[in-house]
Order: sequence, then structure tokens, then C-alpha cells
Amino acid sequence: MKGLKITSLATTIFLIVLELIPFGIKLDWVDSGGMSSTSYHSYFESIPWGRGVLGPLICAILSVVLLSLILLSFFIENNKAFYLVLCVLPWLALLASLSAMLSGAYTLLGGIIGAVLIILAELIQFIYSKAFKRD
Repeated sequence: MKGLKITSLATTIFLIVLELIPFGIKLDWVDSGGMSSTSYHSYFESIPWGRGVLGPLICAILSVVLLSLILLSFFIENNKAFYLVLCVLPWLALLASLSAMLSGAYTLLGGIIGAVLIILAELIQFIYSKAFKRD
């Protein structure tokens, strides 16, 4: 069980590293002359947030909260409410990450981040379904 927790910790750290890469969000800019340009930003930058693309920043914050909860899970045993929050948090982060699709700011790296979030959510649910399995 401890090995699976360490795997979920390593996966969460990998997720945060992916969110730090500056190709997670694509913003298209058009100046007053009609010339367009594209800029790429990480999930932790505030520039997309200023443009109304709020989801990736929420996803990044939830990933950091998830990392701290996974670290805390090494010390907390048999608390169903804690583990319920731990199981739901990756799905909320995934929804926040996918919300960038509404504004056209989604990239391939965003899709990879979404896939890692799904893997992490399933891993956490597998770990804690064994801990609270009813006989």
C-alpha cells in the first residue's frame, strides 16, 4: 500500500512539472492593425487568468493542494472523509483543466495533463477502495 502511495506522490510531482512547462495554454492576440500572434503560457501564469482563461490556474492550485494532501495521507489512517476529498480532487482539477477548451486555449500539453490527472484519479481511487473495502 505504501508503494502505491509513493507512486501517486511521484505522479503528482510529475503533473506539477508538466503544469510548469510554458506550452500548456495557447492565447491568440490580435493588435489594432489586424495582425495576429500566438503566445504560450504555463498553468501557473497569471496572463491567461487576465484574459478570462481561469480553469488552468485553478487546476494548478488544485494540483498543489492534491500534492499536500497526498503527503499528509502518509500520516492519516482510516479517515473516510479525508480520502473522499483526496479521490474527488483530481476530477475537479481535470474539469478545471478542460475548461480551457471553451475559450480555445487548449494545447497538446493540456491534453497530456488531463490524461495524467485521469491516471492519478484512478490510482488514488484504487488505493483507497482497497483500504475501505467492505467484507
